[in-house]
Amino acid sequence: MGELPEWLTSECVVADVDTDALLPCGQHPSGLVRTRAATLAPGQCVRLVSSFHPVPLMDRLSRQGYQVYSVERELGQHGTYVSMSSACSGQGGFGMMPELAALTK
Repeated sequence: MGELPEWLTSECVVADVDTDALLPCGQHPSGLVRTRAATLAPGQCVRLVSSFHPVPLMDRLSRQGYQVYSVERELGQHGTYVSMSSACSGQGGFGMMPELAALTK
């Protein structure tokens, strides 16, 4: 099991985006996640909850300078966390971890 990034705490989550609720309604979560991420203050993050691992979105956000971390909370339940890079340098990154009980609801 890997280590959590320093920026990821259970208190940092200020917004949740549930992809499984949006997709059946014809809404794509990508725009909503990016909109919410753009309003984050230092120390805050958005949690994307999904039944799949959103690698393309993670890659895009990372390239845009966000810190991105994803964990499979249980089989078929992913939590992806997005925060503004502390350096705001455009050098984001992402990691994965099989489970993270402290950050699951």
